[in-house]
Amino acid sequence: MPGPNNYILDKLDPILNDAIDQKSTAYIFGRPYGSGIHDIHMNQGRLPSYSNGIYEDGALLFKFDDGY
Repeated sequence: MPGPNNYILDKLDPILNDAIDQKSTAYIFGRPYGSGIHDIHMNQGRLPSYSNGIYEDGALLFKFDDGY
């Protein structure tokens, strides 16, 4: 959809760039896939409905040295 702040990367890009610049520690939760990981779904809020259940959602977390 066109418009500001309606795409996940509008919010995620600044966080990812800060994490890279600050060499933050990344914690990624999902399913193993070869030498990587997948099923890091962040689908909460998908319209008109979404499924949210055990073993369905992953996570992407960053630990910045400044404690945030």
